[in-house]
Amino acid sequence: MKKPTMSRAEELALKSQLDSDKFLEEKQDAERLRTERIADLKALRLEKEEKQRNATRKLARAVPKK
Repeated sequence: MKKPTMSRAEELALKSQLDSDKFLEEKQDAERLRTERIADLKALRLEKEEKQRNATRKLARAVPKK
């Protein structure tokens, strides 16, 4: 059996479709990485704020009230 040949237009359409799929995949990966980075930064900020609150509470208990 002969392998069906694709016309040049079909080859270009397939290549274009593959390029589009790759672009969308890379775009989604970049968006996922940005989202993860933002979430990590937010978690770090919240952790830092919690430490600051705890330090403030400890200081308030350590300093005698006048």
